[in-house]
Amino acid sequence: MSRTPLLGLPLVLVSLVFLAACEVQPEIPTTPPEGWSQDDMRWWRTGTDTTKMFRDLATLQTMGIAQEEEIIYTTNLRSDHGSKVFTLQLSRAVKQSLIRLYRNQPELVDSLFEKFVQPKIEKAQPSGDLSGQVDRYKKEGLRIIHRHFSAPRSKTKVGIDIPLELPDSLRHVSGRIQFQVYLDDQGLPQSVTLLEGVHPIVDAVALHANTQATWYPAQLLEKGRRSVTVPSWVRYALTLGGRPGD
Repeated sequence: MSRTPLLGLPLVLVSLVFLAACEVQPEIPTTPPEGWSQDDMRWWRTGTDTTKMFRDLATLQTMGIAQEEEIIYTTNLRSDHGSKVFTLQLSRAVKQSLIRLYRNQPELVDSLFEKFVQPKIEKAQPSGDLSGQVDRYKKEGLRIIHRHFSAPRSKTKVGIDIPLELPDSLRHVSGRIQFQVYLDDQGLPQSVTLLEGVHPIVDAVALHANTQATWYPAQLLEKGRRSVTVPSWVRYALTLGGRPGD
């Protein structure tokens, strides 16, 4: 007469086997938290106006700052002595070199560029060292614009302050995940977009973590030396490292 294998085991061991079988695995956060909605890899706070949130900030053209035919790289600049062509090309190349800053607040940064940096570029003298000119005005442009505009900075970091709760089977995944986050004037994420991913589940967990992150908001220095916080965007990459030997 056969009997069930567990019948011959001590009661304590049977209990341990039962508890192990019934152990509840922690839930992996792969869907938006309460109060958030999603459309594939774009997540946003429910009820917010998404009209401007999901902007294409890849290039100056997609931001609406430059026309497609206007982008001229440093190697293509011409030293047309005394012509406006040189100044125009130099201005466009300097803007291109400042694209990371433009992505934080395109129209605001461009207005500061036109008001404070462009007049200096218009006084530039054509020379053979065109790449040096671009580098010079890039540094000066950053210095001048940063006196009026402060880009957002992370307050809590994903993967450090906010852990990525990955299943054991995916902890070996490595690579670069890139996001675009829209922040309100308090530095709170209003939308998160996945720009580049490594694995569907890992990407979703990272998206969820980004909804919990906080930032120091962008600031604009107005007349009278008074700073006001403004909405902005951030684009950043999260790098995951695989286990040795993977």
